[in-house]
Amino acid sequence: MKLLFIECASLGHQFAQENIGDDLLGMPLMKLKPIFPDVTCTVQATLKTGKPPSDHGIICNGYFNRELRKTYFWEQSSQLISGERWFQQGRKTGKTVGITFVQQSLGEEVDIVFSPQPIHKHHGGMIFDSLTLPSELKESLRSRLGKFPLFKYWGPLAGIQSSRWIALSTSIILEEYSPDLFFTYIPHLDYALQKFGTQHNKSRKSAIEFRDLVLPMLREAKELGYKIILFGDSAIEDVKGVLYPNKILAEHGFLKLRNIEGMLYPDFFYTPAFALCDHQISHVYCNPSCIETLAEVFENTKGIEEVFTGNAINMAGLNHQKSGEIILKAAQGMWFAYSWWDRKSQKPEYASHMDIHNKPGFDPAELFFGFPPPSTCTDFSKVKGTHGAGRNPLALYSDLIDKDTDLYSMINEVALKWMA
Repeated sequence: MKLLFIECASLGHQFAQENIGDDLLGMPLMKLKPIFPDVTCTVQATLKTGKPPSDHGIICNGYFNRELRKTYFWEQSSQLISGERWFQQGRKTGKTVGITFVQQSLGEEVDIVFSPQPIHKHHGGMIFDSLTLPSELKESLRSRLGKFPLFKYWGPLAGIQSSRWIALSTSIILEEYSPDLFFTYIPHLDYALQKFGTQHNKSRKSAIEFRDLVLPMLREAKELGYKIILFGDSAIEDVKGVLYPNKILAEHGFLKLRNIEGMLYPDFFYTPAFALCDHQISHVYCNPSCIETLAEVFENTKGIEEVFTGNAINMAGLNHQKSGEIILKAAQGMWFAYSWWDRKSQKPEYASHMDIHNKPGFDPAELFFGFPPPSTCTDFSKVKGTHGAGRNPLALYSDLIDKDTDLYSMINEVALKWMA
């Protein structure tokens, strides 16, 4: 059996039902129970391993390295994911596997890889490039599709162009390489839903664009004999407000800041606590002596739904050395911004730039231009959609799955069928 997994950013069940329909090319719409947190890297690591974050170690889209006292976001090494991939047994029997545009895929033991990997110049700017396996795949796709449009993949210019490139490249790879198992990722809906929320006309338009984009890819895959699983990785909630856990920590004297030419940077070497924020989850890394006091502070903070410590972290499936000593889950419609400054003059230099690797937190305000362009926005109130709490069912379209399910059960069921 040949199998195509298409992970679609922000494709929640309710949004799909209202804007895409109960059927995609003969595949019925079903509900997929999300994991916590339902953020990109965590979902993708679970997709590869069939295991929870406590096992594979991808506790959100980033983590804090306690030895180096440094945060890491959107890193690409496959070695960050612990545990065996469920498809490796198939590869031992001669089956081939391809992965494109999935995080933590570089170095993965598969047959086909495509991942953007730009080179950052010393004096600003970057050289757009990608890393592929086999190496000739890069030039083969570039000759037909042009360079992958990286600035349309994330940031103020993000749009359908990147998803269209991914869909076209998927069709080419399926036809020319014919992998037995193929994973790909379509980011298109994520942009509009985070910028405008679920009810805006621009979000409804994006749903139509998404449908028109994937239908040709689905037809071609079916003609080539592929079974298909198209699913959402998260379900967007409309934003009601923003939470600032680092400001709370600073106000209570727990976050130590460095004043560098008027700009405030966290002192990761000596601060008793700080919060690594990612959508609706926040990992608070703190000295053990602070846990009880800080847990009480956050439990009394309006907009935080749950505060996990100790055994509660284990019960949430996040008991891993990369996790914070305290984990915060935002209430419905709330999300965590990483900022700690009160005045614009105090914000660190990277705050107004598209800098996904250096910011100690996910920043959806990067989807908006700041002033002057090309700087990015630092007004977090502009964000209208969020996710991560794992509350709402995801969309699942498939000709292989025939019932509502959860992510773990889906992976286990599919793995058995693919191996047969």
